[in-house]
Amino acid sequence: MYRLTNRVEATRARACSETRRCRFTAQDALFDALRHSNIILLRASWLRKHLKDRGFRLPKRTELPPEATIDVAELEVIHRNRKLNRWSGERSAMPIIALSHHWKTEDHADPDGATARLVINTLSNRWHEFTQRGVNDLGVFIDFCSVEENLLPAAAEQYALLFAHAGTTVWLHTSGQDHLGRGYWELATCVAESALARLLKLPNQSRAADWPQLVDLGKPYGRCGAEQEVLLHRPPPLAPTAFYGSHQHGHSTAAFTTRSPRDAVATWFQQTMFELLGTVTELNFAGLQWDDAQAIELAAALPLCLSLRVLRLEGNAFGDAGIKAIAAALLHLPAFERISLGSSHALSDKGAQALARAGGKKEEQTVLNGAEPFGAFAKQPLLKGVLQHGATRKGRGHVDEDRMAQTG
Repeated sequence: MYRLTNRVEATRARACSETRRCRFTAQDALFDALRHSNIILLRASWLRKHLKDRGFRLPKRTELPPEATIDVAELEVIHRNRKLNRWSGERSAMPIIALSHHWKTEDHADPDGATARLVINTLSNRWHEFTQRGVNDLGVFIDFCSVEENLLPAAAEQYALLFAHAGTTVWLHTSGQDHLGRGYWELATCVAESALARLLKLPNQSRAADWPQLVDLGKPYGRCGAEQEVLLHRPPPLAPTAFYGSHQHGHSTAAFTTRSPRDAVATWFQQTMFELLGTVTELNFAGLQWDDAQAIELAAALPLCLSLRVLRLEGNAFGDAGIKAIAAALLHLPAFERISLGSSHALSDKGAQALARAGGKKEEQTVLNGAEPFGAFAKQPLLKGVLQHGATRKGRGHVDEDRMAQTG
């Protein structure tokens, strides 16, 4: 049995035309989109002031006092002046939280104030995670408060961007039911928001993460809660057409509410997925313990990733079937450069050779220039350096990087 070395790299011929900029990873793109939208963000410190107000409930947008909101210019200053991450030297997370939740009734999202109490308590419990990074306030997006219901269609593009963007923090309120007895995972809007949120966020325990960016508020907070954040399930990307017809999305066929009719959810989710997958340059699905079934699901989405350069998959349990499916999909990506697998314990030499045909680092051959077709490169034989016998042991830092990638 062969095992892959820490990294298997591929040299690809570049796409002739320039790829579009990815709005879902560019932080200035999110600020700019919010600046030109009708969305308003609640001030997190204002919400925290209601910690002891047992009668507080989420207000409608028209009921908000001026001090309840925070503008984009202030958020940009907070973000610009906050501390850099000492591992990455960057500011990966932005001071923006988006809440994914179900409405209790069709007329009011929070008639009993339970959602407001959950959000406020979570802000108070986690406030130190933000302040230790130099963030003294945040903007909170809650659709019921942030967008006038009749203007939601016009804000659909920015709405989806808030959940899908790599820099936003998304809190999932998965507990409880609406007035018809439907839970979070039975509602199309919630399933779509969750699916977008799980694509690009840094893993919660990554050293490069400024704070947990994907949190299920239905799980306890503390030592046990932190462990639950690490183990939060992260499935492969949904198909862009997942919300058309009776398409299954992994939980069940999601229901549709009057505030988010089927056509509306299907349209904005499809548009968002096509743009995101078509422009993103790096995908990190490391440490998720996926098997061949999840690898095959991922392979079905990869042909849409025409700008993809780096794919991180270390810390998964792929065998030959999964690797072969991924390798076949990578052949169609013109900009692809590198796949990171770590050590695969179920991968035979045949599976490794299939991956090498999709582009392995060639230590004894001349690196291709941008003019040579990738087809010729893919037919080259596997060379020394791509595979080795026995287990590959990494340094302590590399092990942490692999373990960090379980999503919370």
